[in-house]
Amino acid sequence: MSTRTARCSLIATTVATLCLSVAAQDECLREAETSVSAGNYWEALKTLDGCDTSVVRTAMKGLIYYRLYLPDSAQPYLRAAYEAGQRDDELLISLSEAALWKADRQTASSLLAQVGDKNAKAYKFVRASLAEMEHAFDTALTLYDQIIATDPNNHGAYAVFLKAQLLSWMSRFDESIALYAAFVNSPKLPAKIRADAMTKRAEVMSWMNRFKQALSEADAVLKLSPKHIEARRVKATVYEWKGNVPRAKQMYQEILKLAPDDKEAMNRLASIDAQK
Repeated sequence: MSTRTARCSLIATTVATLCLSVAAQDECLREAETSVSAGNYWEALKTLDGCDTSVVRTAMKGLIYYRLYLPDSAQPYLRAAYEAGQRDDELLISLSEAALWKADRQTASSLLAQVGDKNAKAYKFVRASLAEMEHAFDTALTLYDQIIATDPNNHGAYAVFLKAQLLSWMSRFDESIALYAAFVNSPKLPAKIRADAMTKRAEVMSWMNRFKQALSEADAVLKLSPKHIEARRVKATVYEWKGNVPRAKQMYQEILKLAPDDKEAMNRLASIDAQK
């Protein structure tokens, strides 16, 4: 799971609340809304295919695809709803982040400028993401700190994760590791996200040449999540840096068993074999 898609699952509000007036919906849209509320997004999309064409239907389809992290599918519907006159903040924020998924910073910036409530956490998350892409790291850090201060237990917890990642990119490794530790200890954290954070922490440790700690952390991830690909990638990288080519190859081979199309693992194996 990539950082930006993870972000969406934590900051997007329920699709059913976005730019919809329940009283104005017909029965078909109500049925789709019920499916959305239950998390049955594909069922909702199937229902919407049978609804009369309307701006509400278009917006719902775009927002559902957005929640499914499918930018190629989300953008046309969100854009169509926008061009039909939808200008509520939630749609603007969703469309702007979908643009960022496609690395379209100009469109994202233009849409974010139209958002009315710039104190909304969803706005700040996407604005921070844009700032990261523009290498305006101090701006992104400020936005994450604002989210953490106002919502420490929910959205703020994930802002800690994103801030830790950003600090690592800024070579502020000790601060990054400390924040990852705080995030990992967050209550009610899903096992998958906890494993991802531990893997990020292991990666930062490897950048600091703390190889033994990095390997130990990656092993802890694999106990928690035995099929975790990125934990194996951290181990493979550390083994390469340590000159332990056989173990590095083993890790890359394990990655390819789990993800046969993983190009990075294929390229690293080819590079290792070429050095023989």
